[in-house]
Amino acid sequence: MSPPSVYVGDESGPIRLGVSDKLRADGIHVYTPSSRGDPERDTASIGGFKCALLHLDRLDGKADAIDFADLLRVYQPTLPVAFLHETAPEPMLRRARVVGPVFKIPDDLEAAHEWARDQAKR
Repeated sequence: MSPPSVYVGDESGPIRLGVSDKLRADGIHVYTPSSRGDPERDTASIGGFKCALLHLDRLDGKADAIDFADLLRVYQPTLPVAFLHETAPEPMLRRARVVGPVFKIPDDLEAAHEWARDQAKR
């Protein structure tokens, strides 16, 4: 049986250390689009994620993290999604809170790790 998989939309230093590395230590597979080196294949593994953590402050020019959460949920309608942010504006935070929990970087990284770990173990 393969380990549970979590989508982590950002692999910057604080997120890698505070969330991704800890999930891997918990025996959870972490999928990050940047680690695959092919931005056109961001959705190649959709369907097998236990949850997703998306970064509200990172925009790829096409869609914000909330729009991307909607895309992920096209393939997995019940996918739990949470968001990470450093400086997201309040209107975006309000939109995100409707979709799932919001964690502030760096203060809430441990809580984000625990949330993702708990979702992956379900």
